[in-house]
Amino acid sequence: MRLRNIFILLFAALTFGCGQSKHIRQSLDRASSIMNEQPDSARAILANMERSALKSRALRARHALLYSQALDKCYVDTDNDSLTSVALDYYKSHGTDHEKALAYYYNGIVVLNKNGETEQIIDNMVAAQHYAENTDDTYLKGLISFIVGKQYYNQLSFEEALSNFDIAVTCFRELDLKQNLLFSLQYKGISQNILNMYNEAIPTLYNARDLAIETNNIKILLNIFQNIYSIKIDNSDIHDIHKIKEEFYEVYNKYNNGNIPTYHYPLWANIHMKLGDYNTAKQYITKSIEYFDTPRKINVGGHYRLAQIEHKLNNDNEAYNSLKKYIDLKDSLDTEKEKSLVQSLEQKYKAKYLKESLEQLQKQHRMTNTIYALSVILALIVGVFTFRRYRHAAKERARKIEELEQYVEQGNSKYTELQEKYNTIAKEIERLDKNKSQQSSRVLDVLKNRIESLQTLSNLAATYGVTNTSKFYNKFQEHIRLSNNKNQELMADVITIADLLNYGVITHLRKCHPSLTDYELCYCAFITLGFGTESIRLLFNHSNINSIYTTRAKIRNKLGISNTLGVSLEGYIEEMCEKLKSAEIEGGGI
Repeated sequence: MRLRNIFILLFAALTFGCGQSKHIRQSLDRASSIMNEQPDSARAILANMERSALKSRALRARHALLYSQALDKCYVDTDNDSLTSVALDYYKSHGTDHEKALAYYYNGIVVLNKNGETEQIIDNMVAAQHYAENTDDTYLKGLISFIVGKQYYNQLSFEEALSNFDIAVTCFRELDLKQNLLFSLQYKGISQNILNMYNEAIPTLYNARDLAIETNNIKILLNIFQNIYSIKIDNSDIHDIHKIKEEFYEVYNKYNNGNIPTYHYPLWANIHMKLGDYNTAKQYITKSIEYFDTPRKINVGGHYRLAQIEHKLNNDNEAYNSLKKYIDLKDSLDTEKEKSLVQSLEQKYKAKYLKESLEQLQKQHRMTNTIYALSVILALIVGVFTFRRYRHAAKERARKIEELEQYVEQGNSKYTELQEKYNTIAKEIERLDKNKSQQSSRVLDVLKNRIESLQTLSNLAATYGVTNTSKFYNKFQEHIRLSNNKNQELMADVITIADLLNYGVITHLRKCHPSLTDYELCYCAFITLGFGTESIRLLFNHSNINSIYTTRAKIRNKLGISNTLGVSLEGYIEEMCEKLKSAEIEGGGI
């Protein structure tokens, strides 16, 4: 009876588990089927599902992907990757190309919301783009291409941006998605303009204009008009500037109650500069600076434009102050990215106003003002770069001095140990090498000189370390050069002495491990003589602490000493010395 009850319970558990799993799959299918038409309902279904019921990794991944999709379609911007990471981890190696594309896409969206890290966003979107190409999801292809285009656009890579905006335009036009198409056309036209493709940019922007009117998106419409007339003003040799001005007023009367938007003021300043009305141009650009110069946003280009206008009005002092303000702001806002001030001007503001100004000054033969303006700019550039180079050099020298001081400090702490080792080795050599061969004397002399030179460096550091770091640095470099020239001689002698004192251990290592270099054999020889790692580094004159540990790792690898065996390099060599000693006592070999 008891056994029968157990079977009944097992059958019930299996039946309930299968039924629950089937219910979960049905809920996920339902959410997926209504995602596009009813994203709010799909989100509610997914939010109410018990996470504990998602028994398998596949179910958890599908739920995470659908939930990420529902949040995005409900315009909920999230910077938490707890959902997208679950989906991406699974769909990287499972699922269809469409699921892979969605997983990468939504992970990229989270990165975009979280920190805007361009490289991560592009990595995710390029992967999404790759998988989306194998699907018939035209909408997803358009979204991905637009976001990739925006990232390239923000990084000033306008050719790559344009190619992606072009794909987005094709996708959204095919689906007749007017709002998406509007944004894509707008950015495509702006990119074409920046790339000097004026003949292509104007028709693109006119298409965007018509869509903005159709969808009654006045904000975007005014922005598009701004770009259209900016192109026309820049090419005012083929467009009548007075006619442009009249057309622009008609736009404001029709779409903005006759008011000029504040963010259009720089364009109107340019219009009046073209007309030679510099006082009105100054009023517009001054208002623009007052509007944009807030704690969160600074109109850097406005200060440069104001400098141009003041220059035209022969207000050279005001022009200089505005130009200086512009350079200071530009330097503080874009220090890491700019390679030079002029190069940064060309990248961020295209420097077209500067070029126009210089060309006009040359045509008018106003050489005095030209030379003055160029001299000020050149002096500022030279000053900025000289200061940066000096600051970089000072930091680098301070780092090197700190490193050398650490070297000397370690030399001081090891000086007594080195002296004691030297005395021990000298006594041992004297005991074994009664005739005091030239080689024995030479190695003792070299070791003695090395140890004494460390004491000399210590004295130099005390003398020059605070008051004349440059002299100390030069003396240290001189010490390193002189000492390193003797390293080859030192290595041969130390190897010979180590063999003499330790039963031919280095000869044995060279025979058994021919890949060991003389330098590595010398390091092993120092170990047999009882020197510690830091002492050996000082004797080799390595100011970089990591270099000696790199050498140790190479030796361990060549000797086949695995880290998992728990055997140290010193222990391995000591054991070898003991075997050689035993073999010599027994009269045999190992």
